Amino acid sequence: YKRQHHSIRKLIIGSSKITNDGLRHLKDLRNLEMLATWGQNITDDGLIHLADMESLTRLYLNYARIEGRGLRHLRECPLVQLELNDVGISDSGLTHLETMDGLRFLSLAGSPVTDAGLESLSHFIDLETLNLGGTKVTKQGVSKIQDLLPGCRIAAN
Repeated sequence: YKRQHHSIRKLIIGSSKITNDGLRHLKDLRNLEMLATWGQNITDDGLIHLADMESLTRLYLNYARIEGRGLRHLRECPLVQLELNDVGISDSGLTHLETMDGLRFLSLAGSPVTDAGLESLSHFIDLETLNLGGTKVTKQGVSKIQDLLPGCRIAAN
């Protein structure tokens, strides 16, 4: 079993009841490149269990109770895609993304992010796709971030 679980590269945990403690069991998956979860039992506190995942390039934490402070634990992960749809991430929570220079795709759909929070994203010059659908970002906010990230495709309301 141990040999097999070390080779797992993609893990999708659908509408399950995975908790912060459940994430603790994933930390030994050193080759995990993609993790997708849907559920409200994961919070910022649980993200510490993903901190040392050196191969994790794609992370999807949809419907989680993420406000942002736990994202600091992911700064060593080589994330290229991060999906935080329908989570509670705040404008101040976005500041914890600032060290994730490798991001190419970021989705914040359905989150309470506003124009003010977009300032934290302005340095992502290599960002290719930004999904702001269902957020509180205005047309003016989208226009401003588009000017700062001209090569980025931005989806919004």
